[in-house]
Amino acid sequence: MQHSDKLFVSANVVLFDEQIGFLKQMTDERKNAFFWELRMSLLKNNELGNFVIGPNPPQDIRTVFICSRTLFYDDLTKSRLIATIMAVLRAALMVVWMLEQFAGVTKPKRDQKSPYSV
Repeated sequence: MQHSDKLFVSANVVLFDEQIGFLKQMTDERKNAFFWELRMSLLKNNELGNFVIGPNPPQDIRTVFICSRTLFYDDLTKSRLIATIMAVLRAALMVVWMLEQFAGVTKPKRDQKSPYSV
């Protein structure tokens, strides 16, 4: 299938071993709550198109693929492209921060340079 008149911005969030450990330490009830909250938060984001949580949620979450809504070339501006990239980036950050919140992480590690440290 050709998509010569449109493009998508996507990100594949791959959790670190430490973050997977956070999930493994959660109770089944907490994992379910995290999974539902994550799904609903991604679904409510009108700037996103599709997402896939895998491989076997809520018990085993290792990756979250996030895709923007369709950008058509005839409506593409630099501003719109940057805004779309930032929307996908914020969604990727949200995945990690929500996991840490549900895991009870009280203070992020700031001594390490990280793409999601603020």
